[in-house]
Amino acid sequence: AKDVYKRGPVGYIGIEVWQVKAGTVFSDFILTDSVEEAEAFLNERKTNEDDEKSAKEAYDEAQKPAEEESDDEGSEETEEDDHDEL
Repeated sequence: AKDVYKRGPVGYIGIEVWQVKAGTVFSDFILTDSVEEAEAFLNERKTNEDDEKSAKEAYDEAQKPAEEESDDEGSEETEEDDHDEL
């Protein structure tokens, strides 16, 4: 095998993504051998991290269920209740 890395045009790529938390979104993949092209691609799509964090916080706040009034009566245990009988 002379040049094992030489190949024709790539028509498809496969990516296996393991996400740690639900809601992670991956998009805008690029396959290139040009650093300049990759940097231009990044700069066109780059987002402001602070904007992303504030958008995530706003989303999380909107998804919170309304806080229910807690009924504390009868839920307090006395010290004696904390111990098992022998």
